[in-house]
Amino acid sequence: MDVSVAILCYAAGSSMPPLTCLTDDDSAVAGAPSPLPKFLLPLAGRTPLALLLEATAKAGIPRSRVHLLCSPDTRQEVESAVESMARNPNSTPPPAAASSETAAASSPSSSPLHLHTLSSACSGTASAVRHLSSLPSPESPSSPLVPPSHHLLVLPADVLLEDPATLPRLCNDHLSADPRAAATVLLRDVGAEDEEGRPIKESKKGKLGLLQREADKIDVVGLVKPAKGVPRLVLKRSRVEIDEGEENVGETPKLEVPKSMLRAALAGPSPGALSVRTDLLDLHCFVLSPWAWRSLLASKACKPMDSVQSEFLPHLIAAQQAPAAEAYGDAEGDGGAGAIPPSSVEGLALPAPADSFCVAASVLARPEKGKSAALHVRVNSVANYAYACREAVANAIRKVVPGSVIGNLPGTVNARDNTILGSESKKGTGGSIKNSTIGASVSIGAKCKILNCILMDGVKVGNGCILQNSILCKGAVLGDSVNLSDVHVPYGIEVAGGTKAKGELDL
Repeated sequence: MDVSVAILCYAAGSSMPPLTCLTDDDSAVAGAPSPLPKFLLPLAGRTPLALLLEATAKAGIPRSRVHLLCSPDTRQEVESAVESMARNPNSTPPPAAASSETAAASSPSSSPLHLHTLSSACSGTASAVRHLSSLPSPESPSSPLVPPSHHLLVLPADVLLEDPATLPRLCNDHLSADPRAAATVLLRDVGAEDEEGRPIKESKKGKLGLLQREADKIDVVGLVKPAKGVPRLVLKRSRVEIDEGEENVGETPKLEVPKSMLRAALAGPSPGALSVRTDLLDLHCFVLSPWAWRSLLASKACKPMDSVQSEFLPHLIAAQQAPAAEAYGDAEGDGGAGAIPPSSVEGLALPAPADSFCVAASVLARPEKGKSAALHVRVNSVANYAYACREAVANAIRKVVPGSVIGNLPGTVNARDNTILGSESKKGTGGSIKNSTIGASVSIGAKCKILNCILMDGVKVGNGCILQNSILCKGAVLGDSVNLSDVHVPYGIEVAGGTKAKGELDL
């Protein structure tokens, strides 16, 4: 399949202070490192972006087809990170360097890798795709940079796809869908049961070491699974939206299943069983067919769409199974509400007017009970980041995934305690370090107890400290006998000896 890749590097992670940004109550320490975008946080000695580029390389996608879409705020950090990866594939990014507005950079494989800066007016994935599709080829300015015949694989830069077979499978499912897919989304089964087979509540998963979703990340998903082939996505709504219901009515929240969904399940070219689930996590990775992503260009002349997730995909889900002419209008553009007239984009290859299309779902199954699974998660919250660091180290030590994108862990590895100690890091006598990731050039004093923690590069910890479920950002300094539990220490902060804190550090 001819495919181009758009990696979205424009969201720095405003919901992850102090790791990725400063809050209104924080002030930067003079000379301290600046917060990093979420996709450049250290993770098992690499970064989510570096691991994602590794995944595209293992999927056989040439670097010349990979496009990094940055915001003006993230461009310098991304360019510096790519240059660092070219010099040392296992390194974390150096401080930001100056950059030009548009350029091609080197990747770890020394092939061209395209970096593009979006305007500050870009307000969503659909806007980013439109920007990319409007760019000319540097070799032939009269031709588009992304060939119109290519499928477009859209990936958030903060997603970790450990299994190298995941992206090829997503693309294969996209091509195998019947009827042919306008889009195919990647979902992960995150359901879990207790010993008696009862579903584990989301609020208890974190305590059990499982991935715990925030309330706004839980979707109600309807799938039609044919006897053979790829499931079709016929419903996707936020559970929060359903629970809110109609304002000031006092009704019990309810989900209404349209008759069209049942008809789609029981009739059509590929009938199947309909299931409605809440245990599927949307990784926000998807493939768009050529006519689908190019139709976003046409939306300029009709109903502009800024978001693929909240606008474009719901439109495709609602329009599937109907003739394409009803969803997108005929040559004169007289389709239904929100229709995208094909005549507004030269050469737009829509399905035949009488043909139908679908939105397909590539579902990553949960592992068998008692077995570890490949890590597929987005680093878009502090809890997810801590989970990803711990599980990435554990999977790499146990070699859970053949050909894992994580590869060999840097520094000193303690398999028994599920811990890595970065290069040039030193640990004093006595004490213990378990289930933790320690960065490079870290100094840990004597008789320290560290459990479930992340210590970024250059952190200094005094003697007799007790750290649990905490993250210490780059350059943080702790005095002797500091006791922290569930605390996130900002970049370059000095914590006085004897400090005790839980949940929040009084700076």
